[in-house]
Amino acid sequence: MGRRNLINKIAYFYSLAIGLMLVGACNLLRTGGPTLDSAYIEVPYGELGLEELDQNLLAEKVMLGCSLNDLPPFGWKEVDSGLVDIRTSEDYEIRTSSLYQEGYKTYLENRMDNPDMYRSIPEMSYEEFLSTCNVFPEVDFSKYSLLGYHATGTGCDVTFEKHVFRDDVGKRVLYELTVIEGGACENVTQNRNLILVPHIPAEYTVIFSKADQKR
Repeated sequence: MGRRNLINKIAYFYSLAIGLMLVGACNLLRTGGPTLDSAYIEVPYGELGLEELDQNLLAEKVMLGCSLNDLPPFGWKEVDSGLVDIRTSEDYEIRTSSLYQEGYKTYLENRMDNPDMYRSIPEMSYEEFLSTCNVFPEVDFSKYSLLGYHATGTGCDVTFEKHVFRDDVGKRVLYELTVIEGGACENVTQNRNLILVPHIPAEYTVIFSKADQKR
């Protein structure tokens, strides 16, 4: 009888260990990175509402450098290009200006190479160009922080699923992005995945995680 109880206990603990291992593996696959432990709490976020440009100012959409699609991703000169963690208005201004300085360079080059396309548009200074082309709205960084994960997907239907988790014990935030691709089309879709989250204190670390799924 005692031997049977011992066998049953061994089998129970073995099954428990296997179950915990499977849960851990599922968490790892879901995040594509760090295991999502119980310390993480999912927090709400809002998409950064990019302002619409007046297409009448873009010379029938040929004013290259002005459209958001003409601009590089945030941090395009950095190793982790496209990862965005902005917590102050000063950093926001510096980073958006960096994008539009590249856009202005493209605008000047194309204006010189294709003068007929720009005949209906007066030559602009950088300040005028920024005023005309800037799509990034003001953000109250006393309430929010801006996170982003520039990503691309290929298919007939591409969606970008986003989740944000916060661990106040470990002082960390996890931004989890899943790129879901559907269909055999070769269309490429890109998205900056810019979101506003409740203000992240300076001492917190942001962890970025991306996974790809086929539908």
